[in-house]
Parts: sequence; C-alpha cells; structure tokens
Amino acid sequence: MDSTSERIVHSLLEKTELRAVVFARAVAAFAEMKTVAEAIAGTMSKHFKASGKEIEVGYTDIHDQEFHLQFGRDVLTFSLQTDITGLMEGHILNDSAFVKSGPGRGVFASFLVYNFLDDAIKYNRFEEFGILLARLLLNGDGHFYIEGPRELNLAYPDIEDNVLDGEVMRAFVEGCMLSAISQDLIAPNFMDIQVITLESKLAAQVMRSGTKVGFRSKSQQG
Repeated sequence: MDSTSERIVHSLLEKTELRAVVFARAVAAFAEMKTVAEAIAGTMSKHFKASGKEIEVGYTDIHDQEFHLQFGRDVLTFSLQTDITGLMEGHILNDSAFVKSGPGRGVFASFLVYNFLDDAIKYNRFEEFGILLARLLLNGDGHFYIEGPRELNLAYPDIEDNVLDGEVMRAFVEGCMLSAISQDLIAPNFMDIQVITLESKLAAQVMRSGTKVGFRSKSQQG
C-alpha cells in the first residue's frame, strides 16, 4: 500500500477501536442503570402499597438498550443510542481542557431520557410527542456530562470530575423523575384540535389531552 492508503487503514482501525471501547463501556453502564432503576421502582411501589396509596410505579425492560419507568401519569423511556459520536461545533465541552487532552475524550455514547404521558403508551397514541428530559454523554474513560435538569447540571458541572458509578446513576434516574413530576401539563391550542379526521379519532379513542413543557431538542422546538 502507498502512504495514503496506510494512513487510511491506520485511521480507520484507530477510530473503530475507539468507538468499540466507548460502546462497550456504555453497554455495561446502561445494564447497571437498569438494575438501579428497577430497584428504585420496586422500593417506591412497596412504599405506596404499604401506605394504601393507589399510585402505580413500575419498571419495564424493553430490550438491551431501552427500559421504561412508569410513575403516576408519567412514563420515562431510557435508551442507549447505538451511534458513537463527537461533539457539534459550539458545544460547551469543546472548551474543556480535559476533553482536549486526549483524542478519545471527546467521543461519546448517549443515554436519552424522554417523558411521555402514560395514556400515550397505553392507548398506542403514536402521534403524541415525548419531551427530551435529559441526555447523558459518556466517554471511553467513564467520564460523563449531563444535559437537561438544572439540578443535575449543577451537581455535576465538570466532566473531568464526573465518573459514572451506581450512586450517580441513582441520582440521574431520580433527578429525571423529579423533573417529570415538576413539569406542568398544558392543553393544546384550540385551533390545533378544532378539526380531526374520523380515522384519527377512532385510532386514538381519546383525543390528545395535552403535552408537557420541558427540555427540548432544536428539532422539537422548530
């Protein structure tokens, strides 16, 4: 091979190996987060049952890279994205000395947490929107950064000091639950629901009751 081909092969191997390391760490961390979330749901469910409160709290394992937490009217979906990515231009972490200090420290796996109303999932109302509550970025060294709930941002501001462990996972899951509970349900605009097709009505059975205000991606804000 000529020098250019050798550079391509070397770069490709290096990038592939780096992404494999990041993804392997993320898979292991997500599996642990599942265990943490299931324990939280179990403890809360027992508490409500013991106190005679009819408040449902449940954990559902969807597959290796997704699980759901249901509590009250809320369902949080936690998912591990298969894409291993760098940072967009202008992201705050691009200015981090820690991230700049190593070529692999700015490559991340993403854990996404969306909030849906329980009826949307119960009645398969596929047209309803979920709200992105939080995103956890995890690199191959096990350092993380959280975007979303202000309390979590303030608790873990510096990626250099943020190492993901069971205690942090518990704080992350519970922080997302608190954020979902604190959000207000708002009714849709009258004009948005003034006209509806019979097909939509029959498919949904119940009209969209509202949506929540929260941390949204730019595509959702459009």
